[in-house]
Parts: sequence; C-alpha cells; structure tokens
Amino acid sequence: MFLWIRKKRMASSVGFQIKQEIFKVFGHEVPVIVINKQDLENCFTNNSFLQEKDCDTKKLYVAFISKELSSGVMNDLKMSQVKPDECEIDGNRIYIKYAVGAGKTKFDQKYIEKKLNVTATIRNWNTVTKLLEMYT
Repeated sequence: MFLWIRKKRMASSVGFQIKQEIFKVFGHEVPVIVINKQDLENCFTNNSFLQEKDCDTKKLYVAFISKELSSGVMNDLKMSQVKPDECEIDGNRIYIKYAVGAGKTKFDQKYIEKKLNVTATIRNWNTVTKLLEMYT
C-alpha cells in the first residue's frame, strides 16, 4: 500500500494503524509505507541523477524505504552484482537509475528488501511527479 500524509512525525503511527486495520478487516498483513510532501520534494532536490546531461527520466525510479538508511548500507546493496544500474541513498529513499529499464534488472524491490532487511516500494519518476502534484 502507498499512502502520503502531511506531517512526518505521524507517519509511523499512521502506517501502523492502517496496517492493523487492514489485518482486522481483511485478515491480511500488508506492508505500509507512509510518505509526506517533503519526501517527494526531496526526490527533486536531492537526486543527482537529475543533474546529468541528457537525463532520461524514463529510467529514473525512487524506492521509498520503511526506515532511514545510513550511507553505510551502500555496501549491503552489493551494487557490483547489479551493474550497470546505479543508485544513491538519501534518508528513507533510494534514487535508482536503470541502465536498460526496470523490467530487465535484478535491482528490484525484492532485491532491496532482502539486502537491507526493510520494506520498500519503488515508483517510476512519472508517478513521483504526479504524487507531488497532488499535494498542490
């Protein structure tokens, strides 16, 4: 499930409440990641892939992660196993630049979740843009 809220400090409690309610009503445990407007704005200001000459936004994605990541987790991702794909870590986001495309990579949601022991959801650049537009 993908949800956004206005206040970052409420994110974890809102996510937990939604997860509990889904389980109570439907009997399914569903991972929930809650983001806010600042998370989306950071995607535009902190993503250095956007600064590259001839940036192809069709190859840009953002993985929203269930917790803040330190820069040290780059080693845990073992990016040499998924080259030529690239990524950058920015708090609870991973900016991804796929060399060919999302459909032809090992660097996907399952890979990130397994290597970092987190919950993740990956969205393409068009979706990130549209979500930010929904805030305004």
